[in-house]
Formats: sequence, C-alpha cells, structure tokens
Amino acid sequence: MGKRNQVSQPQAYEEQLRTNATLGWTAAEILRADRDQLLTIQHRLGLGNQWGCLEFPSAFMPSGSSQYKSNRVIRLAGFLPFGMALDATEAKQAWTEILRFAVARLTLFGPRRAGISSYNTCAGDLRNVRPIVRVILQRPVEKGYFWSRVDDEERRGSSNAAKAIFSAIRHYHRIGALPDMFCVTKTIEADEPERDRSGQPDHEAPVNEDKKWQPLPMEFVAQMGWRSLRLIKSIAPTLLDALETSLDIPEVIHSADGVALDEREARARTRQARNPVIAGWQWKDERGELLHDLEFDYFLSVRRTGSAFVWPPRTFAQAMAFAHRLVKPAHLWMVLLGNGSRNSEATSMRDDCLVQAANGNFCWKGRTFKMTGITGGRETDAIVPEIITQSLVQQIRLARLTKMDKGFKGNALWIGATVEEMHSLSEPLNRYVDALGLRHLLGEDNPSCHEHRFRKTLAKIVALALTNAILILKDCFGHTDAVMTLLSYITADPTIAQEVIKVQKELTIMMAVDVITNHKDADGPGAAGLRQRADDYLKRIGKPKFKPQDAYEFARRETFDGRAWMMVAPGMLCTAPHDVTQVSTACAMGQRRHNSANCKTGCEWQILLKGYYVTQADDTIDYSLKNLQRAIDADEEAMVAFWAGQAKAWLYRYDEVAEKWKDHPLVVMHVPRPRQIVKVAA
Repeated sequence: MGKRNQVSQPQAYEEQLRTNATLGWTAAEILRADRDQLLTIQHRLGLGNQWGCLEFPSAFMPSGSSQYKSNRVIRLAGFLPFGMALDATEAKQAWTEILRFAVARLTLFGPRRAGISSYNTCAGDLRNVRPIVRVILQRPVEKGYFWSRVDDEERRGSSNAAKAIFSAIRHYHRIGALPDMFCVTKTIEADEPERDRSGQPDHEAPVNEDKKWQPLPMEFVAQMGWRSLRLIKSIAPTLLDALETSLDIPEVIHSADGVALDEREARARTRQARNPVIAGWQWKDERGELLHDLEFDYFLSVRRTGSAFVWPPRTFAQAMAFAHRLVKPAHLWMVLLGNGSRNSEATSMRDDCLVQAANGNFCWKGRTFKMTGITGGRETDAIVPEIITQSLVQQIRLARLTKMDKGFKGNALWIGATVEEMHSLSEPLNRYVDALGLRHLLGEDNPSCHEHRFRKTLAKIVALALTNAILILKDCFGHTDAVMTLLSYITADPTIAQEVIKVQKELTIMMAVDVITNHKDADGPGAAGLRQRADDYLKRIGKPKFKPQDAYEFARRETFDGRAWMMVAPGMLCTAPHDVTQVSTACAMGQRRHNSANCKTGCEWQILLKGYYVTQADDTIDYSLKNLQRAIDADEEAMVAFWAGQAKAWLYRYDEVAEKWKDHPLVVMHVPRPRQIVKVAA
C-alpha cells in the first residue's frame, strides 16, 4: 500500500480568508443571518454551498487522518436522532444553529482570549457536538429555543470535549452571535465541614479588594432615601396632577389667522398656552398643606441659560424638567433599592408592568436575562410593597404624560425627556446624586452611583438584619402576613437556610476582621490574649501589620470559620469557642452550652469595642441615672432595681467611663461594681 501524500496547509491563504470573514461579519450579523445569508457565508469560507452539508477543503486541513473525507465532510443526517427526516422543521432549525455556530467559530475570537478557530478544530467541534444536538432534538420546544434545552447539570456530566463546546457556545452567546446557550442550574453550596489545613499554604481564601460593585455607604443611602421619599410622597403627586391638567389643553397647530404652523412653532405656542396652568397651580403635599419648598437643597439649572430652577415651577417646561430630573430618578432609586433589579431587568420594564392580584397586592412583572440562556430572557414577577407600588404607579403616569408631550409611541417605562427609551440607568442616577449635592458621601475611592450597587446594598441590608430576616423579607416581598414569608419562602426552601448560615458565618468573620485590624484598640479581659495571638501570627508570617487577606485568614482561624464569635451586647463580643469540650465559661455554668443572655462582666473571653460604644455607654448611664432618680422620688422599688441594673450593665465596661461616674451619689448607693471573673475552671 503506497504512502499517503503529505498535504501542506496554505497558511497565508487561510489567514487572509479568515481576515476577510472577520471584517465582513460581526456577531450581530451572524445572529440575524437567515438561511440564504448563512449559505453565502458558508461559501465564502470555502465550505461549499450545499444546505445540510459542510465540506472542509483538504488544503485547509493538516496532514494525517484529518485528510479523510469522513472527517472533512459534516452532514446534517449525523446530528439527527433515529427516525427524524432531513426536511423536518426541527432538523432545519438544528442545522441553522449548527451552521451559525460553525461560522462564529471560524470568524470570531474564541473564549478565554483564544484566537479564531482553525478549520480542523471547527470540524472536530462539529463532530463532538453531534450527541448534544441529538439530545436537544429529543427535548420539547418548551424547554428552550435550541441550545438552552440542555442544562448545566448535563454539561457537568459530559466529556471534556463536550465541556469545551459548551464553553464556546456560552462565549459566542455572550458576545451576541448565538441566540441562546445552555440553561445554568442555580446551585447553593451546603454547609462545608472544617477545612483540614495541614500541608496547605496560608491565605488560601481570596479577598476581593475591588470597590467597583461594593454596597453604597449607609450614610449616603439614608440621605438619598429620605429625599427620595419626600419627592415620591409629597412632590410627585401634585406635580403630575399639574402636568396632566396642562396636557388637557389642546395643541396649538394654527395661528390666529388660521395659517398652519410648522412643528417647532406649534410646540412653542402649545407650551406657552399651558404655562398659565403651572403658574397658577396650588402646590400641596399629601396632607393638603402648601408646598413652599422641597425641604432640602438641590442644584438644578437651565441648560441653555445656566439660571437656577427654583421651586415652585412657573412654566410647563420647568415642571417637566423637575419631573425628569428629580421625580423620575427618585422613583428609580426606590425601585432599584427595593427590588435589587439588574440594569437589563429595569430597562426592560414596560408601562404595563404593574398588575394587581386577586388578594389586592400589586405584582411587578418583568424579564430577566442573566443565566437564562434564552434570547429575550424569561418572564419574572414579584410582589412589591406599597412604596414601590406608588413609585411605579407615578412613573407610569410620568411616562404616559411625556409620551403625550413628545409624541413618543413606545411602551418603555423609563424614558428620558428627549429620548424614547433609556438603556443605561447609571447616567440619570449620577445626575440625581449631583442634583441633590450628595456626591461627597460616596467617598473618593468609589464615587459612582452605579445601578448594580443597589443589589449589593439590598443584600447588605438584609444580611445585617438577619435577626429580623422574616420581617425584612416580608416588607421586601410585599407580604401582609409574616407567616406567609416564613412558610412560603424561608422554610419551604432549605437552600435559603443554608444561605443564611453561610452569610452569618461570613458576617462573623468580617466582624472579626474589623476587630483584628484594630486589635491594639480592643479592650476587655479577652483583649490581651487576642493581641498576643495576633502579634504571634504576624511574626510567623513575617509582616509588621495585617493586610486584608492576612486579617481575613486570621479571623477565620479565631472564629472557627465563623462559628464562634458573637455580639452579645452593643460593643461587647464573646470570643469563646462554642464547644463545651474545649472551654467552660461563666455563662455556661449549670448548663450544657453557652448562654449569651447570661454574659458576665469580666469573663476572660469578653472583648469590648471602643470608639462609638464609649460614647454610647456614657449617654446610657446618664439616661439611666436620671430615670433612677425619678424612680427613687416616686418610691417605685421595681423601677429602682431596673434602672440600677441598666446603669450597672454599662458603667463598668470602660475604665474611663467608670472613672467619670464613680463619685456620683446614685452610683455610690445603688450601682456597686460587679465581681470580676478572673478565670473560670474547666
């Protein structure tokens, strides 16, 4: 048998062909291409012009088995399950998406910074994708458009070659060349056991120091929040009423002598006719009281002249400017903070998004796109609380009035004063921040009010309120009964409990990180031991002070991966390991476990935080002693004991506070120093 001739691959011609293809078709054009256009691209790529058949020229393939015709020719029949006809609708759809994938593979850059695929790689991918396509064609259409009929669990159980194909499909879908991708199955990791650290390097847990998507500062949220509430509840209703009444005046399209006006002149005269309504409007808040001012500073100016807007508006144009530059972003602020919507979810909201359910609650209907793998996303709904309902109702009104004024025909909810639909929410949000003069509260490190930070902020608010999670989620979901939140959401899905445990552990670790980073300022009986362990750890790693990752790793060890430390009172931490086989404390005497409600002053595991808590202790003692004196004057024995106990609980936490109040007559008579606990025997 003769030796097979070695065929060289003409690299220059192939590179030129791919360059022409890359310049000729973008990802969006590949996505929109129909059968005829795909055949044209197929022909230009040198793959033939026959529908249902791709033939990779031997000149483009490397020597060896790739030269065999069976490896160079890809036919539709090889992708179809047994019994499916080549002219079936499902078969035609399958080949369209297979061909679209092949075109993207040969003309667009691949995943993980890979270059354009070679012809041999593309042919191999098409051979490996055959079993996946057979599975897809056996799934009902309701499962998804095409690639989305396969889920993430099936991808995980596939071969390495199939996993590489899934990665490529995901990449080309994300850059807009494919209509969908496999469905991602949301998973929540269960509680992890203690990690065996023997033989493992330190600092294994990464710390994300990127502040781009960090939560908004709480002071900023508070200041923006009350101003937004003021605009939503008091300003927006009367402003929208005024605009609505103004728009009842018909458009002026003819001059006094009956001559038709051009569009620009007609618009100017129409607004002039509507100005008296705004100038004579009685501006009143929700209580019916006159609105003389907004009760907060704002910085709005006329863009043409630079003159400042002053409440109340005097013309129709000023009223519309107030609505779009203050009221609309206030609505947006409340919706994003309450629902945590992504930018794509919020901008896809339409003017019919608010639906009232049979029980009287309002439901927000929209679309979500992330991790759905479906072009156009999937429908979602959520029950919304009263304030968000009011915000959406008023924004629907504002959008309708703007469309009437501008002649817009769309159904978008978030529209601009001059554009029919907004696609990015960061710009109006940042203009809103500047209009209220609160940019300085965002800080210099991360001064942008990006819409994604609202999701982080909502997560932080709920996480910090885990002790009241039921009530928080009840308000967030718009439930009228906390039992519904508990049964339908918290206990119905066990993964939520797992998430709560994970978040609680992370919060404990982060609390410990703050204490450890400033461990030299810690106080209390347990502070000395903590400082000694921290100094020993720094010596062991050879660093003079804690960096974020070092503090995080040390905090995980100190808190037993978030299971040990707890805040037993404002500024008071219990750092005892919560295992009776390791330590016994005063609060555990006579019991089988720790009882934070029985925390004893002077316990060797107690750490006291300074700063704000010292001021709080001083203020609380002053308040308690005043009430103690009133109880003594009224001869109320029970209240005397109560307020004396309150003062005692705060007085001896900090030496400087105790020194200040030690000679007070009420302290001398009623607030004795508690017995110090030096050591508790195991």
